[in-house]
Amino acid sequence: MSVLEKQRTRADDAKMLLQHIVEFNTGMETSDIFLNESRIHEAAIVAKRLQTIAQDLDSQQTNLAKEAIDAYCKRVERSLLEMLNDSFRGGDITTMKVLSTPSVFYQLLNISALLPLENSAVTPRF
Repeated sequence: MSVLEKQRTRADDAKMLLQHIVEFNTGMETSDIFLNESRIHEAAIVAKRLQTIAQDLDSQQTNLAKEAIDAYCKRVERSLLEMLNDSFRGGDITTMKVLSTPSVFYQLLNISALLPLENSAVTPRF
């Protein structure tokens, strides 16, 4: 990939992340990635990136975004853990493999501190 293509890709990624931060800051998460349960794995990775960026924002105007992103990350984490727990209890090896791949599971581990599985039923799935 050429240097120009890499820069364009990074700029597009940054634009997308900023759009998501604006969505969370207005309280209106309308992007398909956050509303479509089938994209939860992708949402977990994007949410982690947003959480990292939001921590560096130092403005009263972005407090809502920080809180909303943190809450969303916790919901995604609980949902993924619940899905993993359900697939384990149901013997669904295929789903367990998907949920435990490095691109999903390690991102999940980095979202926030893991909650015990028995508490995962407190928050409903998306």
